[in-house]
Amino acid sequence: MDSITAAANMANTIIGSGILGLSACADAGGVLLYSVFLVAACLSTITGVLFLVGASEMSSSAKSYESLASTAMGPTGVLITTAAVLVQCLGAMTSYLMILCDVGPQIIGTVSPVRIESSVLLCVFIILLWFLCCLRDLRSLRGVSLFAVGVYMAFSITTVIYAIGGFTEQVDDKPPVEWVKFSPDVIVRFPTCLFAFNCATVVLPIYSQLREPSIKTMRTVAGLAYGFVFVVYFCSSIAGYMTFRGQVKSNLLDNYSQDSQWLNVMRLLMTATIFSYPFSCVGARQALAYVLFRPDKPGPLPFHQHVGLSTFIVLFTATCAMKIPDLKYAFGITGSTATVLVAYLLPSLFHLIMTYRDTLPAAKNTRSYGSVTLQKETRAGAFLGRDIGNVLMIGVSCVVMAVALTTNITVLMQGRDS
Repeated sequence: MDSITAAANMANTIIGSGILGLSACADAGGVLLYSVFLVAACLSTITGVLFLVGASEMSSSAKSYESLASTAMGPTGVLITTAAVLVQCLGAMTSYLMILCDVGPQIIGTVSPVRIESSVLLCVFIILLWFLCCLRDLRSLRGVSLFAVGVYMAFSITTVIYAIGGFTEQVDDKPPVEWVKFSPDVIVRFPTCLFAFNCATVVLPIYSQLREPSIKTMRTVAGLAYGFVFVVYFCSSIAGYMTFRGQVKSNLLDNYSQDSQWLNVMRLLMTATIFSYPFSCVGARQALAYVLFRPDKPGPLPFHQHVGLSTFIVLFTATCAMKIPDLKYAFGITGSTATVLVAYLLPSLFHLIMTYRDTLPAAKNTRSYGSVTLQKETRAGAFLGRDIGNVLMIGVSCVVMAVALTTNITVLMQGRDS
């Protein structure tokens, strides 16, 4: 696989529902502060990708996130990784359901005079999504992921056109544009930026399929993929904020009226969301199966386990979608826990552990971990010089996770009490 194809696959994995919450992040911090946050999230995620690839190069058999976790930290690392991946997938699936409940009534209202409650619509979506999640083979749906990228690009272009006055949408009494704003909502919203850029679990499979796998090639791939996604995210979020300013909502779609142009985008977005949900369910089901059943080797689950886990996951995410009052909490809690672990903390920790082993004396630096054997030459002093970035990333990740998670939960509880 060449670099362009790999970058396209990576961008396809990155871009998703987080794009709908970024305009609210711009409103929470102001244009300049938000821009700094978005750039920091993008660059730090690329750094995490390179840490993963660097750690993988120190072990010839680590070709997936889970195998690298096993090599670096043993069964404990695999358990932590699968738990983080599970939370990440459940958070994404919950956000999909919340988006469907937001978009569905507006679309159905244009073709039916009967008002349908969100709870009834959610039940309909649950039944449909349950059947899709119970499918044993999703290869026929792979083309939908490319379709979803096209939909999000159409969404981004449409927001820009609205912002420059290409359509008739107008907002009366718009607040002024705020360039820098400090408020507790900044901490609640910032994890959305992290959530929007995460694709850590597919990095190593993409890397292993490169025609000439190397750190340099992967740096090019990550730069192309994240550069494209950053432009899409930045343009759509700033355009959405400039259009509605202080009135922007957690789900940007809620701000737009039932204009025929936006209804077409909403229909496409609803279709893409419906068919994206089962792919997240695959990751959640595999992680949950490992935690509960500890299979000896990878492979398809027995039918009763497959259906049972799929049913539990769909019902759990539906319950979360009904209980969580705002999309920002789905992004915030997931982004401040699972995303920080999967995309930042664990890659840095894996790289630190593997590099530390690499600095041991050559005679003592041959060690087996299951079927993996590490054998590296000594490079004295490499730990202190090369891994200050790892230590810094781990420290910042811990602080972000603690502060953002605490703030999100506190604000959520206060909102429920009021």
